[in-house]
Amino acid sequence: MKPCLARAVGERVDMPLSVLLVEDSADDADLLLRSLCKGGYVPAWLRVETAEAMAIALAGQKWDVIIADYILPRFSGLAALQLLQQTGLDLPFIIVSGKVGEERAVEAMRAGAHDFLLKERLERLVPAIQRELHEVEVRREWARAEEDLRNAKSRAEEDRSRWESIFEAIGDGISVQDTDFRILYQNQAQKQLMGEHVGEYCYRAYQGRETVCDACHLVQAFRDGLIYKVESSSPADSGKPTVEITASPLRDQGGMIVGGIEVVRDISARKEAEEKMRYMSSHDILTGLYNRAYFEEEMARLERGRTQAVSIIMADMDGLKEVNDSRGHAAGDRMLQEAARIFKSVFRAEDMVARIGGDEFAVLLPDSDAAAVAIIIERIRTTLAAHNGSPKEVPLSLSFGAATAENGMTLVEVLKLADERMYRAKFARAG
Repeated sequence: MKPCLARAVGERVDMPLSVLLVEDSADDADLLLRSLCKGGYVPAWLRVETAEAMAIALAGQKWDVIIADYILPRFSGLAALQLLQQTGLDLPFIIVSGKVGEERAVEAMRAGAHDFLLKERLERLVPAIQRELHEVEVRREWARAEEDLRNAKSRAEEDRSRWESIFEAIGDGISVQDTDFRILYQNQAQKQLMGEHVGEYCYRAYQGRETVCDACHLVQAFRDGLIYKVESSSPADSGKPTVEITASPLRDQGGMIVGGIEVVRDISARKEAEEKMRYMSSHDILTGLYNRAYFEEEMARLERGRTQAVSIIMADMDGLKEVNDSRGHAAGDRMLQEAARIFKSVFRAEDMVARIGGDEFAVLLPDSDAAAVAIIIERIRTTLAAHNGSPKEVPLSLSFGAATAENGMTLVEVLKLADERMYRAKFARAG
């Protein structure tokens, strides 16, 4: 790996970072390390490709962060995540991979990955690491503070001031309640999120109830002696944040539950980032249509449950290369966006329209036979003619091919046949 460039006087100081890379490609590892260097880190790193090598690395050295590919020849990002979880180490775990579908990305996040990035968008890597390193520090502070709080009833008042000052320094909202659900303490962040209610019963303060709800997360924490975590969201137009609420029982030195701690975290930014990630994993950024990876996943899903006719339309934009060469790629991009707008206006909500290549589009039409497809293609041509009827920078021209699953054909075979027919139509027009 090439060393990071030295910084000039007055620029930010490079920060050391110990990185364990679970990656089979040396070139991809080099790209990751260059992104870290560019973001101000000086990484000390080790690359592993197997579970055995990763286990040895985790046992033999302290790491700040783990960055893993999603799929490796003899390993996987999810398997690496499970291995980390088995060690009990609290380390940021970030998966960086090529194009994957939304289901896999969501699966990784649910399994415990702290973030999931696409290799084509590595500009998010450094911010993700910075965020997760901060989260680790908050969790460690929280663990230390919780340990202090368990003995709070037997400590002097100055000790109470110390853990209160720790809670004030933590950005999350924190409150302490007794076993009757009376609020004994709120830090400033909790007051800003939920209002000031020290001395009140939580069920009255937050819900306007006269008795506590049996489904309350703190009731469950007291009953089971476990930590419970829930998300609470408000309507988008309410102006209220989406929060994550964690309820934890508070025990005395003898192990008896004497109260509970409630942590309220504003996760609006994280939820927004997750939504963006889901969108980016399944959509073409230029046109807003679905991308090839998502199209193939949807095609496989339809194949598994198919009982009715399914058709596929292929479309190729004529002359895009010539426009790119003569007028520039910005003009070509505008043509692609106009074509996408036409497709969106013509097809049904249940039809799946995707951009699967530079100048190629594909449409998956459930419950549509050959006759329906012919009508749809004619509708596209009519819409296209109306579009070209007014002055345009460059008129749009599209070649089409279509096929319908019949006689036991798989959808992969239907796609291939539609593609062949599209190219025959394109060559016929060119001739």
